[in-house]
Amino acid sequence: VSIYLYVFLFILFNLAGLGPGELSALGSTFSTEWVVAMGLVTLIPQLCEMVLEFGAVHAAKEVLGGLFSATFFFIFQNKNIASSMKEGAMTGIARYFFTGRP
Repeated sequence: VSIYLYVFLFILFNLAGLGPGELSALGSTFSTEWVVAMGLVTLIPQLCEMVLEFGAVHAAKEVLGGLFSATFFFIFQNKNIASSMKEGAMTGIARYFFTGRP
């Protein structure tokens, strides 16, 4: 139930035009929790797999080296999805955004 409430409130805040910057100014925990969740939690399966394949030292070096880029990617992806969802909800039109994939 709590994850549904979190997602519902996150969508509601985005539709209201309150992004992470505005939520941070209000002192809300919604401003940082999704960055931690997306940037760090998604690296745990990769870390476990790399420990099994290459060893702990190499895995830690690779995962910590990619921490910034993974966090940046998920922030970009989340903001892109939120922006498209907001525009689609406001206009009723779902546009295609070219991402460079084949």
